[in-house]
Amino acid sequence: MIAKRLLAPAIGALVMATSCQSYRIIDTIPPVDGTNSALDFTFVRIQFFWNEHGRVPSRPDELPELKGRNCSMKDGWGHELNWDSDGISRVTVWSFGRDGKPGGTGEDADVEVVFLGKQKGQDDFPTIRRRGDAAGGTP
Repeated sequence: MIAKRLLAPAIGALVMATSCQSYRIIDTIPPVDGTNSALDFTFVRIQFFWNEHGRVPSRPDELPELKGRNCSMKDGWGHELNWDSDGISRVTVWSFGRDGKPGGTGEDADVEVVFLGKQKGQDDFPTIRRRGDAAGGTP
């Protein structure tokens, strides 16, 4: 009888602990992944603008807001993304990484995405790369 009384609360505690652990894993997005997502989605928004206007936006505030999507211009560490546009066909958007300073390695590395407008109806995939890395690739 005593064993039954102790078994039920122990099983309940185990289920609660497992549920909380699972929730924490799902709830946390690593800052590097958050930064890559922000860069990817900013690229998509630039491409939408390009296909509608035949030029790239000069400033980030010209980007279209897409309902139901996170249109934040912040990286995974909460720093504003950096922006350079010629207003015609090229935009570079980048993050200075965790430290918020140019240069660095690991999570402090600078990463960027570059959009080059070529033709109306363009449907390119973004490539995130380390700044200054002409070969591209995901960091």
